[in-house]
Amino acid sequence: MLHHPLENPSLAPYGLVLSGFRRRRIEDDLGPGRPNMERLMARLWDRQNRPRVGHRMPIETIVHEILPALAKVMPASRASFTFCGRSYQTRDVVVLSSAMQWFATNCGKELLERDLMRHHSMAVAPEREFLVKFEIADKERRQGHESDMATFLTHQCTTRCTRLTPPYTWREALTAQRCVHDGKETTGRDRALVAALMRWLGTSDGREFIADYQSRRNTVWEYLRKQFKRKHGLQPRAASIAA
Repeated sequence: MLHHPLENPSLAPYGLVLSGFRRRRIEDDLGPGRPNMERLMARLWDRQNRPRVGHRMPIETIVHEILPALAKVMPASRASFTFCGRSYQTRDVVVLSSAMQWFATNCGKELLERDLMRHHSMAVAPEREFLVKFEIADKERRQGHESDMATFLTHQCTTRCTRLTPPYTWREALTAQRCVHDGKETTGRDRALVAALMRWLGTSDGREFIADYQSRRNTVWEYLRKQFKRKHGLQPRAASIAA
């Protein structure tokens, strides 16, 4: 069995995803004050899956603790590599990393931060919160006659998908791609992995990770706001100063 080709230092190396390459590569053409949060999420996920004393790597917990507890999980045919003494499928790592990067998009942010009590009058156990949010998002997506959420998150572009040739603007990258989401290409294990990820997000470790990402995101936005004000010579209103 091969060792992870990028074992040093992360189980989920930055960039190892099924899709989202174009979105993550967008640089200056995002426009003023528009940070690329998918890069921020991907780098944070990379760091959180690096082994260190007293730290549980998210993917290790999901694959070796949560996933086996789910019913009717399609087993991996063969492990691809070992990492810190445990075996993994490359596909599993890629699926989880792809889903996590998507949570940094506007739609992913909406799923994570949806208020179940306010919008759905639902009170759920903390460990099931994100699983329920995912199920609601899945139902809404199907009602729009689109593919289910698991198929969407685990999609990998093929020759049937419209592709862009660089250089391209950020608007082209977000609007020009036409992907063919085929549910037949999504395995039972893929679906179980996504469900296991939603369960992990409801744990204390998962919530701590999301809180860390949100804090970093807010810090970036605050920095950009200050830079914008300084550049354009904007001053706070007198009312806000008095407050």
